[in-house]
Amino acid sequence: MKGSYCSKLATSQQASNTELVTRTFVLGVLNGGVYMVARACIDPETLLPAFAISISGGNVIWVGLLSSLFAAGWFWPQIFAGRSLETRAYLMPYYRIAALVRTVCVALLPVIIYFYGAQQPILTVATVGFLLFAFASAGGFGMVPFMSVVGDAVPPRWLGKFFGLRYLTGGLLAFGVGFWIHNVLSDDSGIAFPANYSLVFAVGAVLFAISAILFAVVRESPRKPSRRVLPMRLHLVRCLRMIRDNANMRRLGKSRALSAAAYGFSFPFVVPFALKVLGMPVAAVGLLLSLKVLSYSLTNILWSHISDKYGNRTELIISSLAVVLVPVLTVASPLFGDYEVLSVLGLAVTPRLLAIAGACMLVGAALSGQPLGFNAFLLQILPMRRRPTFIAVFFLMLLPTAAVPLLAALLIGEADRFVLGMSLAIMLSVVMVWEILRLKEVQADVGGENTTNSEIR
Repeated sequence: MKGSYCSKLATSQQASNTELVTRTFVLGVLNGGVYMVARACIDPETLLPAFAISISGGNVIWVGLLSSLFAAGWFWPQIFAGRSLETRAYLMPYYRIAALVRTVCVALLPVIIYFYGAQQPILTVATVGFLLFAFASAGGFGMVPFMSVVGDAVPPRWLGKFFGLRYLTGGLLAFGVGFWIHNVLSDDSGIAFPANYSLVFAVGAVLFAISAILFAVVRESPRKPSRRVLPMRLHLVRCLRMIRDNANMRRLGKSRALSAAAYGFSFPFVVPFALKVLGMPVAAVGLLLSLKVLSYSLTNILWSHISDKYGNRTELIISSLAVVLVPVLTVASPLFGDYEVLSVLGLAVTPRLLAIAGACMLVGAALSGQPLGFNAFLLQILPMRRRPTFIAVFFLMLLPTAAVPLLAALLIGEADRFVLGMSLAIMLSVVMVWEILRLKEVQADVGGENTTNSEIR
C-alpha cells in the first residue's frame, strides 16, 4: 500500500544530504570505546549475574530482578522524550543532563555495596536495582538526542563504520579489564566480598564519567523543530499510526523485541548456569568477560563490513545465528568432559568450561552485531523532523521485553530449570529470524538518495 504518509517518509530522508562531521564522528567513537570499558565493569551478562549469585547465596530470582530493572530503564523514557524534544532546535543539553544523572547513579553503586553488601544484602540488592534502573532510564532518555545528533552528523554510508568502530575500540580496551576483574574476584586477591565488587564498580564509575564528557563536548547544528508539543493522547495516536503505516519499522520493531526477549531468557543465565550446574568458580567470570568483549570487538570488523557492503538486513540475519546458538551451547555444555585441558591464571580449564566460554563469545558477537544492524537500519528509515518520535515508538515496542529476565528467573526457580528458559530463548530467536527475513533493505542509489520499501505492507 502506498500512502501519502509513507511516501513522505521515503522522500524526506535527511540523511541523503548529510555530510560527515568529523569531530562528531571521532568523539562518538571515543565515547563509545570508553563506554564499553565502563560497561564491562557492571556487565549485565557476566558480572551482574555473578554479583547477584554471590550476594544472594545462589538465588536466580535476584539475577532476573537486576537484569529486568536494568533493561526496563532503557525503553520507557523515549515516549516522553520524543514528544518534547521534537520542538527543540538543540538536543545536546538534554544529553548532558542525562549523562550527569547516569554518572551520579553509577558512582553510588560501589558506596552502597561496600557499606551494606555484607550486613544487609536485601537492602543492597534493592538499592542497586533502583540505581541501575535510574541509570538505564537516564540512558534511555539520552538515547534520543544521541541518536538524533549522530543521524544529523553521520551519513548512512558511514553508519556501519561509526557503530563498528565504537564497538571495536571498546571491545579491545575492555579485553584487559576482564583479566583484572578475574584477579580482583579470585580468592588469592586478598579482597573479600563485597569490597571486590565495590572496587570493580568504582572503576566503572570513573570510566562512565570520562565517556560522558567525551560526547558532551560535541557541537550540533540546529535542526528545524516542530512548532508545538502534541497532547499525550494525540502523540500516542500518531505513534500508533507510524507503526501501522510503516511496514519496515513495524517489522524491525517486532524483530528487535523478539531479539530482546531471546536475550532475556538466555544471556543473563549463562554464568549462573555455569556457577550452579557446572560448579565454575566465581573468579572465572573475569576470564569469560574478557572472551566476551574480545569476541564483541573482533566480530565488529565482520559486522561493519557486512553492514556497509551488503546492507543491514543481511547483517542482522547473520548476527542472529549467534543469538540462536548461545542457549544451544549452554545447555549442551554438561555433555562435554570434566577433565582439565589446561590451566589459565590458576584456573583449571575443562571442555565444559570451554563450551561456556564459547557461549559467552557468542553473546559478545550477538551483542555487537545485533545493535549495529538494528541502530543503523533504524537511522536509515527515519525522517529528520520526526526522528525523536520514531525512536521513541521503536523503543516503546521493546518495553514489555524488560520483564523477560524476571520471568525467566521465576521459571528457572530453585529447581534450576535452566533448560526450560534456554528452550524458550531458542524458539523466540527462530521467530526473530523469520521477522528479519521479512524486512525490506534500505539502499542508496547512484545519486546518493536513499530508497526504501517501507510502503510495502
